[in-house]
Amino acid sequence: MEPLQTIIHTIVVGAFGLILGRMIHGMRVEIKAAIEEFRADLRSDGSGLRTEARGDISESRTNVEADLSELRREVVKLRSDLTMVALAVGARHHAGRG
Repeated sequence: MEPLQTIIHTIVVGAFGLILGRMIHGMRVEIKAAIEEFRADLRSDGSGLRTEARGDISESRTNVEADLSELRREVVKLRSDLTMVALAVGARHHAGRG
């Protein structure tokens, strides 16, 4: 009777081991697929963020360049106004000064 019980226990433990091994293998495959999908999502999100950041940088650069151009025009206008005021009060250009 004891050898029969040993054989039955061996079969049950072996069957349980096979079932458990198959379940773990299936979970492992699912987890690998989920990780790969997650990585692909991260890559596409990163690519989208880079594109968006480049667009924002380009827009900011355009705005800064426009602001600098406006500032230059204002400085030229102010300089012209100061020259007119200086001439109106009789200031003269001194040799050796800029």
